Amino acid sequence: MSDPIDVAPGWPDRLARAVAPTARGRATPLVVGLCGPQGSGKSTGAARVAALLAREGPRAAVLSSDDLYLPRAARAALAAEVHPLFATPGVPGTHAVALGLLTLAALRDGAPVVLPRFNKATDEPRPADEWRR
Repeated sequence: MSDPIDVAPGWPDRLARAVAPTARGRATPLVVGLCGPQGSGKSTGAARVAALLAREGPRAAVLSSDDLYLPRAARAALAAEVHPLFATPGVPGTHAVALGLLTLAALRDGAPVVLPRFNKATDEPRPADEWRR
């Protein structure tokens, strides 16, 4: 799907209806990306899309780039070596890019995959046994 979806109220419902026919019956998962500024409702909307798709048949999972933040110690090291802003998650360079690429490749290949999760309250990745399968 290459056409952008209007961000007016109700966009998650329209997006779910738009991708459901393409997602059904595929041998490999359909990956849909959402972008927007912080606080624009991407996570909330993605959760709604996943719930709507699950009701209609295609299974859906949500992976946020926020779930790929580096651990605090790794960001602290970058902050000391490169720039103090690296201590803050979300700054470009503070994501576990290799983990994200491996996760997306496993999804693309239809392999069993666990989706990383980051705990914003503790500012650390959740333990791997808490990641969603």
